[in-house]
Amino acid sequence: MPFTSLSAGPDPLASPPIPADALLAGLLDAAMDAIVAVDGQQRIVFCNPAAEGLFGWPRQALLQQPLARLIEGDFFGAQLQPLAARSPADPAARQAARRSVRGLHRSGQALALDASVSRRDTPAGTLFTLVLRECADAAPVPAPTAAPGGDAAALAEALRLANEEFAAFSYAVSHGLRSPLNIINGFSHLLAKKLGTHEGASVQNYLTRIQDSATQMGQLIEGLLTLSKVSRAVLQREPLALAPMAARTLEKLQARDTARQVAVQIESDLQADGDAQLVALALEHLLDNAWKFTAKTEGAQIAVGRQRGPDGETVFFVRDNGAGFDMAYADKLFKPFQRLHAVTDFPGAGMGLTMASRLIGRHGGRLWAEAAPEQGAQFFFTLPG
Repeated sequence: MPFTSLSAGPDPLASPPIPADALLAGLLDAAMDAIVAVDGQQRIVFCNPAAEGLFGWPRQALLQQPLARLIEGDFFGAQLQPLAARSPADPAARQAARRSVRGLHRSGQALALDASVSRRDTPAGTLFTLVLRECADAAPVPAPTAAPGGDAAALAEALRLANEEFAAFSYAVSHGLRSPLNIINGFSHLLAKKLGTHEGASVQNYLTRIQDSATQMGQLIEGLLTLSKVSRAVLQREPLALAPMAARTLEKLQARDTARQVAVQIESDLQADGDAQLVALALEHLLDNAWKFTAKTEGAQIAVGRQRGPDGETVFFVRDNGAGFDMAYADKLFKPFQRLHAVTDFPGAGMGLTMASRLIGRHGGRLWAEAAPEQGAQFFFTLPG
């Protein structure tokens, strides 16, 4: 049987050509090593997902930032500028020798890295590409001390940025939670009103518990929002008179709870130095705490004054004769959402003392307490001038 000649047709298994840009983008995104590109002004112009994972920063937070945010020391001046000074015809101008460097994670932790650098001259200018890999057998890198000033400054800057990011994150999350929480709270009240007395006591109890939980969560969210604002507030120091601040706060507490009788004693000459708004807020939290924990005390008393510390510094205090607490648990006092009493006994979100501690700490001061169960509590604080 004669064979029939077949003309060559298209290969059914052949694929259309892949654009070079798409292929390169795919390779960079899939690379297991961190890849960072820097321009001639040592600004970061590109980083791949592995770099985001290695350093803990999202890509958008790194673009146009100096390379010093990721690598300690003058890596640009020591490695990249000499590479840029070589002639493009020199083969050594295209790639520098590999070396070990100290990276800096977003959290402030130091990273031991292997780095290789390549240079490319483009119409937009010279670009340097760094390929970075964490040393698998490296010992943990100790945090820099104050001796190498550049390293310590870089660490301090990283910690500052991390704190700012955390404050912004807390604010965004807390603010976003308020809307759905208000919906839950609002509709639960409407449902309770619509049902009226037609449903049994168990249904009403369920709705009450939903409303109470929504209220408590709302207090926690407001606490987080305030805490994030406190962390970002800029101090504006000035001479302060604490006695009028304390008097105004106690007047507001009395107006809010007219049925209570509390004996108040405030020293007249309480002078300090600090931010008026933030110190007033700290004092408000301390006095609100004293007011709350004397609610079940017959003959409740609250005092605000000052005394001399062992080294001669001025120590202010807020004293009450209320419920007090066991000093064995004093380490929990100034931590967020920590409580030493049941919510059913004394309501609250567990943020007031945390806020007061943060506000006083912003001034370089200290806050501590002394107490005993059912014998009241004293909160002492300093405001260095």
